[in-house]
Amino acid sequence: MTRSGIPGYHPEWLDGRNAVTATHGQRLAALPGRKLKTVELLDWWPPRRPAAASSGAVDVGFDLSPGWLTVFNALDENGIRHEPPGAECRRYKIEG
Repeated sequence: MTRSGIPGYHPEWLDGRNAVTATHGQRLAALPGRKLKTVELLDWWPPRRPAAASSGAVDVGFDLSPGWLTVFNALDENGIRHEPPGAECRRYKIEG
């Protein structure tokens, strides 16, 4: 089964700080003190998409080498991923 056209994606509703901490706490706890190297806008672009069609889904990626944090649209909420974006994303660095 796919949800939102993304194989293996199974959104999970997290309600409140305790639920978020239980699910993502270990990975998030490793981020303080790391230097933010880059911020990127990530346009999800699957391999067989027509060249003129954009998905309309734009994520924000934070390079905290050696870690990575991506905030993405998870339907009615935001989601968090802890790995660099894959080949299905077009990456645009935000210069500042």
